Amino acid sequence: MYNQLLAMLKATTDRYITPLPEGATDTQKSVRLKRLQALAKSLDSSREALTIALQNVPKAVAAQSEEDSNDGMDVGDDPNTQLPKSLQRCLDIITHELPPVTPKEALSQVLKPYSRGISVKEENKALQRLLRGYADFPSQAEADQLWSPYIKGGVDWISYCQRSTQVANLGSAQQQLLFWDKHLIVDNSSSGEGISQFIKYILRTIDSIRFAKVWIEHQGERGGKQWKSEYHSEVFEATVEGGGFKEEIKRRKEEYVQMEVMRGVEENLQADEALMAKEEEIRLLEKESKAARQKFINKYSRMINARKAVWNLYNEFGCAVLLDPFWDITGSGKYKAVGRSKDFDKVVEQLADGVETEEIVISRNGMEDETAVIPVTARHEVANREVLIAIVLAIAQFPIGQYVDKFVTTFPSNMLSYTKAISQSEEEEEEEEEEE
Repeated sequence: MYNQLLAMLKATTDRYITPLPEGATDTQKSVRLKRLQALAKSLDSSREALTIALQNVPKAVAAQSEEDSNDGMDVGDDPNTQLPKSLQRCLDIITHELPPVTPKEALSQVLKPYSRGISVKEENKALQRLLRGYADFPSQAEADQLWSPYIKGGVDWISYCQRSTQVANLGSAQQQLLFWDKHLIVDNSSSGEGISQFIKYILRTIDSIRFAKVWIEHQGERGGKQWKSEYHSEVFEATVEGGGFKEEIKRRKEEYVQMEVMRGVEENLQADEALMAKEEEIRLLEKESKAARQKFINKYSRMINARKAVWNLYNEFGCAVLLDPFWDITGSGKYKAVGRSKDFDKVVEQLADGVETEEIVISRNGMEDETAVIPVTARHEVANREVLIAIVLAIAQFPIGQYVDKFVTTFPSNMLSYTKAISQSEEEEEEEEEEE
């Protein structure tokens, strides 16, 4: 545990200690300097906090940790020193070693009605489930037997999956984003039976992940800020409110042009006053539209941040995210995202950094073996994937199962690269055994 704590602290500090890129601005240098100064002041208290945390560890573990920590580090024993809140949450989550989520427990999570409020306790339990992984079904028949009694009809998603696949292969990022936005916003209701909602959750989360990846890649390109602004306008105009403003402004501008034509070239005070009044109407309406657009963008930006957050979860923890509807980001209204705790992003970041890792051999090349470092949670991913597909096949049509399976086996993520490394390692071990 002591080493895990040190790993978390090191992961946090390394981001500030690594060299700045070439061409860093004076502002970036100043920010880095301030962070390093603050880090130097807090380092001793952090080390003290790590030592105090060991007081809650069983004596045998603490003794081993003390042996591991005999590196001349000067630590204090102030009982009032406390761990940072986010780090304490990580410890609470990591130190509870629980067995994989059982099939019945997975079903209960789907049938469970979640409140839309922020609950740190529920978040911690959900994060634990990501680390625990899922116990696979002995057979597809057993998955069918467990889940089929709860199926009470639902939407046929086959045509949607077909369209989504086609859109994902289009060259235009804007076409992709607009398609996913339409599905994520129009079909975001939380009504319906739990099981049919679960399929909707899986497909909606897949769309959120696809959206976030394309969005992040595109906004980093040259002219990304201008592109974002134009896309915001397009999405706003696609809403009832935004479309209404657009049509009304267009109509009044056409009226203004007609009034100019009717006025003629001779002086006409009454016509001039009417034109000025029409100009003022248009100006006020455009002002109102601009304010509504900004209000919309503020809400929409929170939804995009929520999509990026679920993409980050999937990137680090894989299929376990799709198996747990707790991670549904859709709120009780269009473009309204479910809130998370204040330090949620920090907790997830530290949790991913704090998970134990192992080094595996993926290729033997003479004297030097090619190795890869993977988190131990990657060992759960194959079972998680099989559980996910088994459940989808039990409650939905076969093409939907194919759609989900293709996504989880081809969409690039950290977890997918880890499982590929594990597969290579196992193949290498099998070849070595055959040679022996």
